[in-house]
Amino acid sequence: MKICQVLASRGWGGLERHFTDLCNQLADRHEVIAVAHPDFKSKLSAQVLLEPVDFGAWRYHPTALFKLYRVLRKHQPQVVHAQANKAAAMVGALRPLLRAKSVATIHNFKRSTRMYRSFDRVIAVSHHTAKQLGHPRTDVIYNGIEPPMPVVRTGLAYLREALGRELVQPAVVAVGRLVAAKGFELLLRAWVDVPGFLVIVGDGPERARLEALVRELGLSERVMLAGYRDDIVALLANADMMVISSFKEGFSYVLAEGLHVRQVAVATRVPVAMEILPEDFLVDYGDPRALTATINRALRDPDATRRAFEPVWEFAARELTLKRMVEKTEQVYQKLLSVQ
Repeated sequence: MKICQVLASRGWGGLERHFTDLCNQLADRHEVIAVAHPDFKSKLSAQVLLEPVDFGAWRYHPTALFKLYRVLRKHQPQVVHAQANKAAAMVGALRPLLRAKSVATIHNFKRSTRMYRSFDRVIAVSHHTAKQLGHPRTDVIYNGIEPPMPVVRTGLAYLREALGRELVQPAVVAVGRLVAAKGFELLLRAWVDVPGFLVIVGDGPERARLEALVRELGLSERVMLAGYRDDIVALLANADMMVISSFKEGFSYVLAEGLHVRQVAVATRVPVAMEILPEDFLVDYGDPRALTATINRALRDPDATRRAFEPVWEFAARELTLKRMVEKTEQVYQKLLSVQ
């Protein structure tokens, strides 16, 4: 197949990771053209043809639309796949001029999904994201990752050495950009009544405010804001538990990474956590007392907690992989091309 993947954003987050992973994997078996910002050159494999385009700020700017149309007309792909709202709006605007079959992926909850209505098929990264679409031809495909290499598990000893900090058990890890959507304020308030050590990995604009809240709550001896780290999988594998406290998520790569190293998790009711985690480990967002109680209950009986997660780990090993994600995406393309 000849496939054109379109991404109109830049930077680096879950959306951009998905785009590069999918392009690189598809290029092993298909001709893939990636239309994206020039910054993606270092992320894409040599097998992917990058058409570098800076789409600017406004999705309907005539110059940006013309740039995209010129690339699509040049390559004449069989399938055009738009990633997220901005690319979907731009490809949707050009659809009357295109011969290719069209697919768009929605990655998060949005105020409006009208830009997806004209596509031949739509992919949602979770069932809850799919519900907002109302599109008659929607496929749910969870994002996948390459299962991590085995890591050395020495528990608290690893965490102490890696973080350069004296820790006590239980040691819990939370990972994410320090922004309001990740709910770290909620987690810190819940942590006041959790007898353990919390490591928050990540950086962002909320750091100073969260550091002040740690001091205000008297948590300086039991909470560490560890900043950006490149050993997240090892930290997750050696912790006693991970926590996701977000009020807004599309697809949590951190959850997938944790499950692949057989870590247990407590999470707020966000996709995909609310679709695959046991009910006893889910909490409504905005209730720090409920979060405290759920974390303490999970930590109180670690053997029972791990037994509850056995089927979740099996699901992750089977479904939350790059291989499975790419196979399901190829099936969507094949269904489209089989319809005349």
